[in-house]
Amino acid sequence: MLVRITISGTYTELGVQAQNVIHAINHEGQLSLAQIAADIRQFWIPAFRPSCSNVWRWDFINVRNLDDPTQISFQDVIVPAITGQTSFNTHSPVLTPVLTLQTNRIGPTGRGRIYIPGLGTNMINRTRITQTFANNFVAIVAIIQRYLTGGAGNPGFTFCIAGKNRQANGTPLVSAYTLRAICGTQRRRNELTGI
Repeated sequence: MLVRITISGTYTELGVQAQNVIHAINHEGQLSLAQIAADIRQFWIPAFRPSCSNVWRWDFINVRNLDDPTQISFQDVIVPAITGQTSFNTHSPVLTPVLTLQTNRIGPTGRGRIYIPGLGTNMINRTRITQTFANNFVAIVAIIQRYLTGGAGNPGFTFCIAGKNRQANGTPLVSAYTLRAICGTQRRRNELTGI
């Protein structure tokens, strides 16, 4: 079963929201949508908390079954709020470190990315990640590897690449990742419109 996991949060000092969309294969449908959201809440979010500013707040996790559009998605509203743990402010909310995802497929249909929003100013220097963030990242490598194909302690679902034309291209499983040294731009749509 192909699922879409949407992790949403807010830069509270700016009122700007950010979302990450991650696709995953729920192997043989063994986990419910609620169990997938619980795993992300229990392992993925706490892994990044030490690097994130306390003005970044995770708001909700939405998990949707893309193979059955009639099934209602599961939304886990995060109460009480989970915020970052550093007391540093954030950089521009569009400047974020990027995890580049790789599969065994060559070309753009075999690659993806995950943005890491909310990092404090001590984690980014100009447009590069700092040694502090690199050290924090080393500590969470095992958690990230859980979600890769063949990863130790796999929770029952594996991250994959699911593009717009997934019927033709399939959904290759993520087998490796790279943390980019230079930050990327997480685009915003319709910010401050209608004011």
